[in-house]
Amino acid sequence: MTQKFDHPAKKVLVTGSGGTGKTTLMERLIRQHRAQWKFIFDHQGEFAGRFKIPAVRNAGELEEKTLRKGWVCYDPVQDFPGRAPEGFEFFCQYVFGMAQVTGGRKLFFCDEMQMLTANRVAPDDFLACVETGRRYQIDIFLISSAPNALHNRVLNGMTEVFTFNQSSDPSLKYLEG
Repeated sequence: MTQKFDHPAKKVLVTGSGGTGKTTLMERLIRQHRAQWKFIFDHQGEFAGRFKIPAVRNAGELEEKTLRKGWVCYDPVQDFPGRAPEGFEFFCQYVFGMAQVTGGRKLFFCDEMQMLTANRVAPDDFLACVETGRRYQIDIFLISSAPNALHNRVLNGMTEVFTFNQSSDPSLKYLEG
């Protein structure tokens, strides 16, 4: 796959307290985004219903759905029961690997990022998606109620940040900086 350096980086973070509209805004942004693939990590089982698409629940279904392009909503509960961070690592590795061998715009989305990574630790393949995904036409859309809990390399890569009501001091410090 030829790398595409003219792809404008689009990395969006939506943050705020619970019930402030983060998910509603993100749903609209995802629907409007023009991508051949929309990869959704649905570790809470919410987004398949929101987008009215069937979730894929194992690696075989993930590959089969990817071949057809369009919406790919992965719920890791079957492959990684009770181990969402491990499932997230697998999903990041899958999306980054697939992006390296296919052309076309891809969207990578995950909600509740603070549950899957830490400010000092993030899966290497997720960091690869954030830091070098532009080469492979990967756009990153994330939601986190606690942006201060995210790795600095992720936060520094964001091109847009939408913030709703925040009340925790560490989250406010991130937003001030």
